[in-house]
Amino acid sequence: MKWKNSLKNCEAYNSFSNIGSDHRIVTVKLKLSLRVPRKVARIRYDWNALKDSNIQEQYTIALRNRYQLLCNEPECSNATKKYQNFITAHEEASIEHIPQKTATRKKKRMSDDTRITSARESVNSAFTEYAACTSVDNHDNLQGRKKSLQIMYDVSRGGVE
Repeated sequence: MKWKNSLKNCEAYNSFSNIGSDHRIVTVKLKLSLRVPRKVARIRYDWNALKDSNIQEQYTIALRNRYQLLCNEPECSNATKKYQNFITAHEEASIEHIPQKTATRKKKRMSDDTRITSARESVNSAFTEYAACTSVDNHDNLQGRKKSLQIMYDVSRGGVE
């Protein structure tokens, strides 16, 4: 059912009917949509909180108690089930005792810097002048503005002003 709407135009032609064959030529217009699956939001824990001995002790006790409780079940006989129980106990203890990480801010893009945008506009206007009249002065002006744009990129990256 997932791909039902992918077939747009299906037709069979009776091109071999004069030789008594039951084979047909089939044409299909196919619309294929390839999408990247959405990422599932994960909980991110601040594991540095375990440096605090109080939190570490509470987490360890909760993990041990939950794991023992899960392993007391009768179907906990093989290693795979024991490992799955450990993962479950770890997730439950983490939710209860480990704080979540705060959202990190996205890195500021260089193109958002006003100095870079003004230098880029200056290069574009110099290029327009040079395209209209290819004189030596316009060429030198364009090259100078390109150098100043490069300097602005270097400054934005943390270079020397």
